[in-house]
Amino acid sequence: MGSLRVRALDPERELDAFLALRNATRMGNLDRERWLETEARAPASSLRRNLVGGLDGRMVAVASVADDEFVTNCVSAFVATGPGHRRRGHGRAMLAAVEEVVAERRPAEVRTATRDDDGESRAWAERRGFAVFDHTFRSRLDLDAFDPAPHRGAVERAEASGLRFHRFGAADDPELLFDLFVRLFRDVPDQTEPPDRSYFQREVADLEGMISVLAYDGDTPVGLATLLPLQAGEYLNALTGVLPEYRGRGLARALKVVSGEAVRETGRRYVVTNNNARNAPMLAVNDALGFVRQVGLLHLRRRTPTV
Repeated sequence: MGSLRVRALDPERELDAFLALRNATRMGNLDRERWLETEARAPASSLRRNLVGGLDGRMVAVASVADDEFVTNCVSAFVATGPGHRRRGHGRAMLAAVEEVVAERRPAEVRTATRDDDGESRAWAERRGFAVFDHTFRSRLDLDAFDPAPHRGAVERAEASGLRFHRFGAADDPELLFDLFVRLFRDVPDQTEPPDRSYFQREVADLEGMISVLAYDGDTPVGLATLLPLQAGEYLNALTGVLPEYRGRGLARALKVVSGEAVRETGRRYVVTNNNARNAPMLAVNDALGFVRQVGLLHLRRRTPTV
């Protein structure tokens, strides 16, 4: 048996095999179309490297390194070895290749993630200097099974109090949407930073099929739900938030109900969302609506890369 050969991914020939190995980690499925769209939208100046590890003509390991769009001077890294090829040093070889890429960028921090039920992967990362700093959950709502009737009261109470709901459209001011998105994003307990204007325009405002529902008090926007189309009949609830002075009134639930109905109109079946384990109020809202928790992720970082 030969040694592992690490090289750059050739998407034209190897993308399906690359994604199959990546998805085998059970951290979420990424299909070919979405991967290609994401890569095509990425700025030319950003760091994005995808690596494969080949052994005897077979792909047995993969890795990715990219600038973290939500943390200054940080890169995100991902390493995966095929189930039948672990404990053979392949992960170590892939990480060494990742470290070479990281050394080119010289960031202050490297981040990665693993499932919260995968103790082996967590221990592997911790032995290499990474430490857990956060915990999030992905949940999914099946709109075919969702009955909005029991939750319409939240919408009706908001409207009775003088608030109104408006779906963002082409005639609306994108700066207003961006400003509200950033303001609400700062209240999310994740250890990340709001997106910059260019990222927001590229990945949110200009994304075909984007749904944003705003709650207004008069002419003032006070709440927002923004959802982005994913794959396989899914929408991602990227952000739901309410200004502090309007919290505790059921407005977040109302926004999720109204935006969920908008997704249903598109014909897509699922809404998925990611929530921090420390965000108890939003987790409670999602649980009440019928979101089912699918996977918990542990987020790890290494502040001073040893390269």
